[in-house]
Parts: sequence; structure tokens; C-alpha cells
Amino acid sequence: MDNCLITCTRCKRALPDSEFYRAKSKASRNNPGRKSHCKECTRKQRNDYYRTPEGYKKKIEKSWKDKGISMTLALYNEMLDKQAGGCAICGATKNKNGTALCVDHCHASGVIRGILCHNCNVSLGRFNDSVSLMKKAIAYLEYGTAQ
Repeated sequence: MDNCLITCTRCKRALPDSEFYRAKSKASRNNPGRKSHCKECTRKQRNDYYRTPEGYKKKIEKSWKDKGISMTLALYNEMLDKQAGGCAICGATKNKNGTALCVDHCHASGVIRGILCHNCNVSLGRFNDSVSLMKKAIAYLEYGTAQ
């Protein structure tokens, strides 16, 4: 079966079997052990789906779940509305690279604190969420010396 040509049912191109993902379930008789769409068509279909509102919701909620964040897109939007549409610290409405704002959460308890831009979220993380360290940093900025 190595490198036999299989026709993609979507784009109708005859391609080597290595250009098809392996089938997890029963394979079609024209495509033994492989999916019926080539890898390129499968990727395009997946990307097109994730650009839809339903697909985006599924993708972002799975991403949060994988990070241990208990959040839905509806709750995210509700929190963002309460924050006037921007970062809870600096007010930025999107990250510098154009991506959506981050969900800030306590890594110890998992409690969601708010929606932050990437820079503010990373800054809190680099201070290990320590209020005392942040107070020292504020004092340093205000007076020019660490206290």
C-alpha cells in the first residue's frame, strides 16, 4: 500500500496515500486506512470552520480548558463589557499583535481575575503575582531607588 495514488473526494486530485491522514474508524473502500479528503483539503476545511463564530467559540473555549481556565466566550465578553472593552489595568483594547485580550487567573486557585492585555498579564506573572514585590517596584519607579 506504500505510495499508492488515492483520489481526494473534495479536490479530485490523485495523490500518494502519504497526503491523506490515517482513518481512526472504518475506512472507505476507495481509500483503505485513510481519510477521504487530502491533508490540504482537511486543513482548509478546519481553518474555514474556525473562522466561523461557532468554530471560533469552540476553539477558544478548548484553549482555555486546556490551560485549566474555566471560562466561556459569553463570560469573557461579559467581563470585557464590564471593563469598558479593554484591559483591566492599562485599558488596551487588543494586544499589539492584534490578538484578543488574555484571561488573567490565579494559578494557585484558578479564580479568574479579569481580562488583561498580554503585556499586563505577563508583567503580573513575572512578579509571581506578589503584591509586595509589585509595591517595591512601584516605590522604585516613584523614588528611583528600591526600598
